Amino acid sequence: MSSWAVPKPRPVPLEEAEAVAFFTWCTLTRWNGIPLSQILVMIPNGQKLGGTERQRNFAMVRLKRQGFQVGVSDYFLPIPIGQVGNGGAAGLWIELKRVKGGRTSDEQAVWLLRMSHLGYAARIARGWEEARVAVERYLRDSPWPVLTSGGKPPEAWV
Repeated sequence: MSSWAVPKPRPVPLEEAEAVAFFTWCTLTRWNGIPLSQILVMIPNGQKLGGTERQRNFAMVRLKRQGFQVGVSDYFLPIPIGQVGNGGAAGLWIELKRVKGGRTSDEQAVWLLRMSHLGYAARIARGWEEARVAVERYLRDSPWPVLTSGGKPPEAWV
């Protein structure tokens, strides 16, 4: 009698692991000789505030007075492509999610739509590889489309 072992399903990486893999790819990838990691801006909107509930509320009030906005995308690539409004874009906004299980909030969807109306490219990426593809496609239309990649981050990072 043979026994059949059912393979355990591979866990879906958390958004943080996807972000580390994406940023690692950006570190290994150059645009006109410059690592993308030196151009790409990460917006830490999803960070949790520490302390008691009262302290967190007070910290959020202080942050909002300084311009904090809920829903701002995770990444911004400030490289303009072509003529805005004529097939070009002023930059690329990326909202990174887990491959499975990540949900886009209403505020995030509104932000991406608003940025799109203002002439930016705006994408939701399910996993670091979709983020990579979004950047590659975006930069392919650049007047300076020189993109060289150092490859893919090790499997253990994702």
